[in-house]
Amino acid sequence: MTGVQTCALPICFPVTIAPPFPVYPPDPTPPPPAPPPPEPLFPVFDVPSPPFPVPPAPPAPNRDYLIQARWTKASFLRQVVESIKDLINETNMDWDKSGIRIQGMDSAHIALSNIFLDATDCECYHVKEGITIGLDMLRMSKILAMANPDDSCELFIKSDEDASLSILLESPNSFKKGLFEIPLLEIEMEFLNIPETIYKNEIKISASEIPSAIREMSFLGDVVTMTVDNNRFSISIQGDHGKGVRTWSGDCLTIRSDLDEKFSQPFPIKYLLLALKAATTTQTLILEISDNCPLRIRCMFGKNSHIINFVAPKLIDTDE
Repeated sequence: MTGVQTCALPICFPVTIAPPFPVYPPDPTPPPPAPPPPEPLFPVFDVPSPPFPVPPAPPAPNRDYLIQARWTKASFLRQVVESIKDLINETNMDWDKSGIRIQGMDSAHIALSNIFLDATDCECYHVKEGITIGLDMLRMSKILAMANPDDSCELFIKSDEDASLSILLESPNSFKKGLFEIPLLEIEMEFLNIPETIYKNEIKISASEIPSAIREMSFLGDVVTMTVDNNRFSISIQGDHGKGVRTWSGDCLTIRSDLDEKFSQPFPIKYLLLALKAATTTQTLILEISDNCPLRIRCMFGKNSHIINFVAPKLIDTDE
């Protein structure tokens, strides 16, 4: 009997493999809300934060006034008036769009003061039309002396029919005010056109140095001599009561000199001290001396305001 050989074929059955963890259909309902936080032990109040501080706008000028100038600090104007009241008692004040100009000479015509108060240094400034008014500086200084350190100062004339200048002193909170009037004067004086001069020696020094040194040595005599020698500057006084010399050099001052030799020039102490009162308005004093020229004292302050004083040199009798 012949044997039949057969080949067994593998038979495949579907096999389902169970996942390692159970799978649930998504839950259409949202999760429950979180529980509210516990009540605080003490009541909490919602305090709104204060608004960002905004500085107040500067006061607008009164366009109906003839002239008006206001400074936030009365000391700005007080220092200027104090520096010239003993040199020029009565003088004219010229107002125009750019600022206020004051010019005057002493009775002996030895010292000249030339002042410019720039309009940009004022909190508000208005000039309807240019005007020149005469004022008594002594009266004005006494009024400004009543101002407190933080008081503001305002000068104004309402119309061209007014015969006085109004001065308003006001505290920062406006709780205290003082209103004063000083009569206008008719002063026959023309503003001098001062030619620009190039000085050969220029000294820049701390504003308090020179005035205090001259005051301390003024008992020695009535003439002070200023000397520039290379990088040194000195003042000397010689009289019946003795002689004294003060010298500055190094980093305490700056000297510009176009001369190769020592230069000296004498000045009368009385008028020099009056002119140096302007040093209270600035931090750096600028002295300019040159041959055949008056001493020029420059004091810069504010944005573009200045006081420029001139003192004629002392004539020395060479016949003695």
